Amino acid sequence: MPVEAMAYGCPVLAYRSGGAVETISDMVGGLFFDTQSVDSIEEGMSRMKLHSWNPVTISSSIAHFNRNRFEQEFMQWVNG
Repeated sequence: MPVEAMAYGCPVLAYRSGGAVETISDMVGGLFFDTQSVDSIEEGMSRMKLHSWNPVTISSSIAHFNRNRFEQEFMQWVNG
């Protein structure tokens, strides 16, 4: 879901773990929080409000996650 949001120019606030780390460029496509707590999320939201987000930059940051690339890499994986 973060990639889809960023494709539309929306910044993402995500827990710094898993796939989010591979897809979100910190301070470009969104921000991370490090502790799964209400306080950490609130602090992250406050930081997001202070940052000036550029929708074009956000969507460009994930342009390489496209259907053609997925299909090519998937077929390479299937074919070994």
